[in-house]
Amino acid sequence: PLELSPADAFERLYPAMMGPEGETLVVALLAPEAALRTKEALATIYHVAEQAGLKRNEVHLGGPSVESVAIDAASMQSLYQNVAPSAIAVMLVAWPCLRSFWLTAVVGALAGACEAIALSIVYYAGSPFTGLLVVMPALIFVVFISGAVHFCNYYFDAAKIAQVKHLAPDWAALTALRVGWFP
Repeated sequence: PLELSPADAFERLYPAMMGPEGETLVVALLAPEAALRTKEALATIYHVAEQAGLKRNEVHLGGPSVESVAIDAASMQSLYQNVAPSAIAVMLVAWPCLRSFWLTAVVGALAGACEAIALSIVYYAGSPFTGLLVVMPALIFVVFISGAVHFCNYYFDAAKIAQVKHLAPDWAALTALRVGWFP
């Protein structure tokens, strides 16, 4: 019944909402605006709990929002730990395929620039960088390197043909672009 006095409501809720040592259980749902910024919402909850005299280790949160923030944090940590080793591995694989250290360095720099552009698009679009997007930079890097290896090899093959047939130098570049465009 909705006509309960505060004392009667407390009596009914006490067994479910209070632990044996006086702990309090609070059920909170995030508003749609807060659900879009779960990390900041959880930080606010911890801040309010600290202002109420609770230590951070005394506050235990759970649920999908907490899991989402934890997954995002672990994903970002994984991204930071794996960026350099994976980039080095990709560059070492690309070097023999491109047949030139300097060409590999240029392609690697351009791949890094493409990563930065993709990340900036996500940032400036106002989209949060979630655990799902954590694979995007590495994927863009590998796809760019792969495409560059193919285009460069198409160019090298066309340049050999152009040299034998005494064709204009730009013929090799146009042929590489034509051959490599569709794939």
